[in-house]
Amino acid sequence: MVTMVKKRTILIVEDESVVVECLSRMLEYHGFIIVGNCDKGSDAISKAKALKPDIILMDIMLKDGVSGCDAALEIRKCIATKIIYLTGYSSSDIINHVASSDADGYILKPYLEQQVLATIALALATGSKEVTDQQSNHSCHIHTIPLNNGYLFDRKRIRLFKENHEVILSSKALKLVTILSENVNVSISFEQLSLYIYGKQMPKKTLRSLVFRTRKVLGENLIVNSSGLGYKIVSAPLQNNYHI
Repeated sequence: MVTMVKKRTILIVEDESVVVECLSRMLEYHGFIIVGNCDKGSDAISKAKALKPDIILMDIMLKDGVSGCDAALEIRKCIATKIIYLTGYSSSDIINHVASSDADGYILKPYLEQQVLATIALALATGSKEVTDQQSNHSCHIHTIPLNNGYLFDRKRIRLFKENHEVILSSKALKLVTILSENVNVSISFEQLSLYIYGKQMPKKTLRSLVFRTRKVLGENLIVNSSGLGYKIVSAPLQNNYHI
C-alpha cells in the first residue's frame, strides 16, 4: 500500500501580477497547490475563509487600503493557517507591526527561492499541534537531524546532543539551533532569525552576539555566516551520525 502525503495548499495575496506568477510556478514545482490569489485585503479575508489554505503568502501593502497585517488578524479569528508576510519594506516600524500581528514568517523582496522554501518549511514545522502517522513517515519529518562535528538535533524533544550527551544551551541559543536545524544547509536571514528567536526585530549586533556565544559552546564550524545575508547550520554525512 502506498502512503499518500498531503500536498500543502497556498493562497497568494500580492498586488504584483509578475510576482504572483513567479511564486506560483516556483511553489507548484516544489509540490505545493496554489488554491488562489488576490490583491485586496477584503478579498484575502473572504478567500481565506472559503478556501482554508494551509499557508497564506500575504503582501503587507494591498490595493484596497486594508493592510496585510489587518487582513491577517481578521483571518486568524476564523481559521487556523500559517501566514507569511511579503514586503519590499524593511523599516523597523514595518517589521515590528508584522511581529505584533503574530507572523509565522517574513520575506523581503526580491524573493530568493531557498529563503521562500525555508520560511514555509519553518512555518509548517513550528507550533504544529498535530503530527499524523503519514507525516512521521515522510522524509521531511525525520526524528533526528545529523549535524556537523558529531552533533545531532532531536526534533521531537527539541534538544541538541553530541555523542549521546545533551548539550545544555540557553533558551535563545536553543531557538537559534532549532530554526537552523529545521532548515539545515539553508541560509536563514537576520530578519527571520530575529522574529523567531525574539518575537520582534532586533539589532543585528544582538543576533551576532548570540551566535558568537553559541559558537563558543558548539565550535566555529557548526553555525556559519552566509555572505552577510544570515546564518546556516551545516549537516554531517549520515555515516558519522550518533544514535540516541
